[in-house]
Amino acid sequence: LHSQEFEDHYAASAAKVSDGSSKWYFTDLSEAIRYQDKAIKAVDGYLYELPIPKDPVKAFSSETYRNWFSPDWQHISEKGHGQIAHGIQTLIKSKILESSSLKSSASSLSPLLDLKMKSGDIWEESGAGNDMCATWFLTGTCPHEHSQELKLRVFDQRHGKQALELPPYGNDDDDKRNDNDAVASANTIQIVNPYRYKMALYLSFMTTGPAPSLYPQTQVTIIHTANAVLNKDDSNDKHDQSLPTNTQQTITIDPTSRHMGEHNVHVVKSELVGILQPGEHTVYIQPLERTELPFRIVGTGIAPPPPFDISSSKKKNK
Repeated sequence: LHSQEFEDHYAASAAKVSDGSSKWYFTDLSEAIRYQDKAIKAVDGYLYELPIPKDPVKAFSSETYRNWFSPDWQHISEKGHGQIAHGIQTLIKSKILESSSLKSSASSLSPLLDLKMKSGDIWEESGAGNDMCATWFLTGTCPHEHSQELKLRVFDQRHGKQALELPPYGNDDDDKRNDNDAVASANTIQIVNPYRYKMALYLSFMTTGPAPSLYPQTQVTIIHTANAVLNKDDSNDKHDQSLPTNTQQTITIDPTSRHMGEHNVHVVKSELVGILQPGEHTVYIQPLERTELPFRIVGTGIAPPPPFDISSSKKKNK
């Protein structure tokens, strides 16, 4: 995207658009937008979008637009993330000012702003405002300790995309597993929740679509192995340091991308896989079938738990 080769290719293509021998157009995302609008309405949310030029030719010719994206033209660059962060901050500030200027009942506020403005304690105890994420998709730097069975590999040489790859299903370890032994897998990642609150763990992994996926359905098991070590002199600390360890959560991941219908896609998906207690956890990851490609993990995220019971998903607690 930022190479001279692209500049030359763009110039030749743009010339064809100018003389009428070629036409550029944006991909029809109406179906995805429909789901997006439905989700926004369901949570009484707001939408922030990067500015979109009406002319697709301008999207390529403008250095501003191009610099918002990584070289593969699919993922947001550091400058793009900065633009989005600024836009979201501006949106939140404007909504807070708009809500406070109404000087009406709390019901006029969105649920999130209502919670923040009515009770700082509730906001603080919920863990809201805290989050952390890690991705090695384009950097190749994974901050988590992991077993040697997980290999960090470049799977897209052209764009330098990297992932932690699991061994394929069908090795000796799989033969020793059974449905009642969810943690026999040697494929592990160590995850630490550094906050005083329960937090949600998200895994980011590669998917393909339409079905069937080129990646295997995969079982993820989280075990809480050690509580957080906190400052006992903190009189405001309400964290229970005697939380039971060895609690287990298991979920099955389906690495199929369905949001683009019958279009062939190979994209990253992030999915909630469990709730983390404060402290240390071991995440066991086991493919459940042999497929063309090995299961690939490209990132993790820790954020406040969602306002719904995740037990309604394919999750099991023991």
